[in-house]
Amino acid sequence: MIATRTRRSDYNRAPIASRANRASWRGIWRDGFRRRRLLAVLNIMSSFFRIGRSRTGLGMFATRPIKRNAYIATYRGRRITTKEGDRRSERGACYIFYLNKQWSIDGSPRWNVARYINHSCRPNARPVGRNGGIVIVADRPIAPDEEITYHYGDEYLDCFRQDGGCRCGPCRKRRARKRRKAREVRAAGKKAKRSRRR
Repeated sequence: MIATRTRRSDYNRAPIASRANRASWRGIWRDGFRRRRLLAVLNIMSSFFRIGRSRTGLGMFATRPIKRNAYIATYRGRRITTKEGDRRSERGACYIFYLNKQWSIDGSPRWNVARYINHSCRPNARPVGRNGGIVIVADRPIAPDEEITYHYGDEYLDCFRQDGGCRCGPCRKRRARKRRKAREVRAAGKKAKRSRRR
């Protein structure tokens, strides 16, 4: 193995000023600017919500009271055709938001904070179409530490009904109540049988 020494003058040498090199540096600067701008937006918005653990995975929670019809987040992502959205859904993409018969939004990038809003059959927010995109607004006043949810639609529910039902909070509570009542009825029936035998 031959050891090579780098001269001090190699560190001070300017990069070759080619068109490709200048373009790549412009791209790096532009990406850095976009990243800083996105972080600034997220820092402003983080005063309204936080991403945390919920019963169905990761969810978005309010950090302070949110008024009715207040802006919460924008569903961001690449705009794709509905056919491409169907293709990606078949391959397992979970964050496709269908705008209309022609267009969809693929919200799979992690910088799309609206992807963390979970489904609920009794939501506290709703999606609204604005300027060809989707904005999530509060449907009713939201208290601090309450999970922000919206209704995903009937197609989503039909898919989950085949897999054992909806997993949102209100549906889980309703199923738990039904199970508790069924246990109480069974226990009352067993108690009545025992009293008859005596």
